[in-house]
Amino acid sequence: MLRPEKKSSKKIIGLVLPLLKKTFLLADNLILAMESRCYNDDRTDPEFTPSGKEIYFLAGSFVISLSLVCL
Repeated sequence: MLRPEKKSSKKIIGLVLPLLKKTFLLADNLILAMESRCYNDDRTDPEFTPSGKEIYFLAGSFVISLSLVCL
């Protein structure tokens, strides 16, 4: 008959090992997907080009904020 601590350690190992295997396989798939899309560390952020409608958004948010303060 097995001791309780050995039995519980076998259960933990039986749970952890498949979980680690699955984690490493998913990470490997992620790496392959990123490499296939030519992902690298030198990212360029998209340049912001204003559309001219920002003033309407600012005015609307100011009106909403003002109405909330007055309540």
